[in-house]
Amino acid sequence: MFYAQHTDISVFFVEKLNHMLIHFPWPLCAGGERRKMEGQIDMMEYLTSLEKKGFDILDYIPTGQENAVTRRELSLRTGLNDRAVRVLIHKARGKIPILNLQDGNGYFIPDMNVTDDQLLLKKFVQQEESRLKSIGWALKPARQTLRNCGIDWR
Repeated sequence: MFYAQHTDISVFFVEKLNHMLIHFPWPLCAGGERRKMEGQIDMMEYLTSLEKKGFDILDYIPTGQENAVTRRELSLRTGLNDRAVRVLIHKARGKIPILNLQDGNGYFIPDMNVTDDQLLLKKFVQQEESRLKSIGWALKPARQTLRNCGIDWR
């Protein structure tokens, strides 16, 4: 545990640091593996428990490009570390489109009443469909090689 000196700000950051140490304390072991420490829970178990308590990352992601929020800001607002925020965003994208223009402005839910946001969502869908096709082409020879060797990958 860490302890703060005198200021409210240092107390705030110390509380966040202690939260991260309590919830994500797995040290790297030889070979780069992480081992669960006794009494600690897996991050996915922790995130699932948050969802069961009613926590939803969508409550922290604004609507409209002009209101975009960075992942760092999401971490600060939620008290979760960057990795946990990334996982929650990934899961939330299964429910609703969340865009990130890779311009440093962050994440947002497109406002379908705004023409620019409609166009951004359209561009996002086109980009992801192109990515899917590209992945498919890369998988085709790998699958064929497995078939040729009599290996079932399913």
